[in-house]
Amino acid sequence: MDTSDSGPAAPKGGRGGGADGDGSLRDALDKIHLIASQMASRTEEAKQRIPDGNKNTEANASLTGRLYDLLKPLTEFDSTLSNELAQMPSVRSIRRKDGDGKMFRWLYNVHDRPPACLRARARPTRRHSTPRRYLLAMGSAHAWPPARLPLLPRVVEVVRLAYLDYGRPCLPGLPEGVMGHMGSLMTTMTATRLTRVNRETHQKATDETFGLFRYFAMTADETSNYEKIKKLEQMKHLGKIRTAYVDAPTVVPCVAECLEASRSTLTQLHVPDTSHPSASTNARAPGVPIDFPKLKELDVKSSLWLRYMSKRRCTIGSLECLTHLIERSPKIERLEGDQIRVSDHWSASTAAQRWSAFTAVLAKCPNITTITGIDIKMDHFGRINELKNALDQHWTKPERKDVRKKLGFVVSESTIGVQYAQGGGADAEPIGEWAAGVSCKLEWRSSRDMLTVDCSSGAADAPRARDGLYGDIARQLTAKARRVELQFGGTAPLDESWRDKLVFPKAKTLALSSNGGARGPGVLDSIPTWLTEREGGGQTAASRCFPTVERLEVVGQLLTFADLPAAPNKLSLLLGGLAAVKRVDFHGVSCLAARCELLSYLSVSELDEVRDSDRCVSVELQSGDWPADAQTIAGWELRCPHIHHMHIPIHRERMMEQPMAVPPGPTLRGKADVLSFMKLVSTVRPARVGFSALLSLKELEGDSEALILRHLRSFALECYLTVMAYYSITEAKAERLESCVGHSNYYLEMQLVAK
Repeated sequence: MDTSDSGPAAPKGGRGGGADGDGSLRDALDKIHLIASQMASRTEEAKQRIPDGNKNTEANASLTGRLYDLLKPLTEFDSTLSNELAQMPSVRSIRRKDGDGKMFRWLYNVHDRPPACLRARARPTRRHSTPRRYLLAMGSAHAWPPARLPLLPRVVEVVRLAYLDYGRPCLPGLPEGVMGHMGSLMTTMTATRLTRVNRETHQKATDETFGLFRYFAMTADETSNYEKIKKLEQMKHLGKIRTAYVDAPTVVPCVAECLEASRSTLTQLHVPDTSHPSASTNARAPGVPIDFPKLKELDVKSSLWLRYMSKRRCTIGSLECLTHLIERSPKIERLEGDQIRVSDHWSASTAAQRWSAFTAVLAKCPNITTITGIDIKMDHFGRINELKNALDQHWTKPERKDVRKKLGFVVSESTIGVQYAQGGGADAEPIGEWAAGVSCKLEWRSSRDMLTVDCSSGAADAPRARDGLYGDIARQLTAKARRVELQFGGTAPLDESWRDKLVFPKAKTLALSSNGGARGPGVLDSIPTWLTEREGGGQTAASRCFPTVERLEVVGQLLTFADLPAAPNKLSLLLGGLAAVKRVDFHGVSCLAARCELLSYLSVSELDEVRDSDRCVSVELQSGDWPADAQTIAGWELRCPHIHHMHIPIHRERMMEQPMAVPPGPTLRGKADVLSFMKLVSTVRPARVGFSALLSLKELEGDSEALILRHLRSFALECYLTVMAYYSITEAKAERLESCVGHSNYYLEMQLVAK
């Protein structure tokens, strides 16, 4: 290619190039281009300041008039320049130098002579040096016809002002954000070639924040190339895809695996319907569902990919475009989800609009028969009428009336108490009759299979249990609940009419919590008597309402030994019926005597584990209300089940991350806590014991680090001496911890085993 196309020399005289130019045609054009670039840059900068300038309208009006005066000569100059350039002869070849239509090609050579006005500038530093060939063209050789070949800037060190915001005028000089944006303008296979230009381009292209591979795009003609890839190592940069567009006639294994590998970052997935009619997928179901927690936009029109996602058990908890997906799928027959939140987390008006939009698109789906997982609150049951009206126009047709249908709802914040079904019952009752008339089965379950039985209300009396739709909802919620929380401390127990409705055959966890305002022996009066009934007689008979509970959680820092009347009482009868319990968790129960009393209520002979919950905040253990009479303590020792392991979870790493004032988890704090815990251990005598504690410097003695640690070890020995008759030490640690916020604490850990 001709590299000396600077044009004929300018005549000598006043129109020469001057001291900073060579008087050539190219020199004149470059100067005009430079002035035009500076004008464009200044006007763009001025537009950014317009919002601030609007405050001075009088000054703006004056400036606008002056600028319009300048516009006329500029327009005349542009017209004159166009006429002059039209007369310029061209001998320069506009054909591309080389290329096979697949690779990047060089358009300009470094030997093209720069304008004289810039030759005298300093040589570029090594940091800004570029390869011998600077500019690349992308895509097919037929991307532009010869007559429409785009004009690209010359490769020169142009005045820095024009390139401050856009990087150096070469591919490696592009800013990270611009380089990353290029990934959305081409397929991933094409973008991969940019990683091979040089090291600087490779780093920008593979950057996790701004790089090219945040986007994934493939076309049908690239399918065969992807099918040749057998190992994910060949696609190592495709592990954090955010947006994916897959146009392929089949489910390509390596592409599917890349999408699954990017499940923690993927936010958008688009798959058009281009699959081959005879194509199939051999996907195997995984052991656990594959969750895409950030996927908010799903547009999959390919039935092959939908079958693949179904087999792979893909779950999409953050999907926000469900309404649009249904709108594009009018032939949908089944819509099933674990929990479909249509209108949560928005304002009331927005929530109503989203619910209306959701029901409106369902009205356009005449073939739909199953919808499950719709999240709804009890006080929003009136919205189900909108859903009924949308489906009614199809489900009541004679040819569809006897077709089996199903609606499944997930009730969030499920609570059964004196306020159950109050207020919104009249609006929801007709739904049951309508469902029976159109052969629709209504299913109800609580969110995360958690249900609260609220006996902490201060109401004067408790109403009878509801029948009809709400009675059926209560029966289904209780039958499916896996975790039940019983809140007591109110003024009146639930009515006897609830007796046959509140039975929990699948509950594995029972949580007990007391109303914070209720104190004294009367705190247990609100527990219904029928809730403590057992199947059969004897001390070991199983509870009628909680026959399968394996884990007991006790919540409440205010629960004290004084709040527990002498056994038998309602709580002791309830806990005594937990014949399958294996583990007890204390959530903030600071009273040691209350812990011992609650453990003595259990009828099982042994427990696998007793621990402080990971979720509770550290509390100061209290032994001040420890009973004075030895008979009570002896009774605890006799009645408490044998405990295989009692411990307070040890989180040494988390301790280093937080200051002493707010320790993470249920860590013991200070000497008093440790001595109180040892008192509990000597009473119930578990087979193994483990605990950790944080002690502040003010509790320890010594002028040096060695003396302080010696005092800490002496305290550990003092603790062990209180239980030495029953236990041996298997492990002990005493050291200083430096937290990330600069707090210095001392850490004590002990592991004991029964002799």
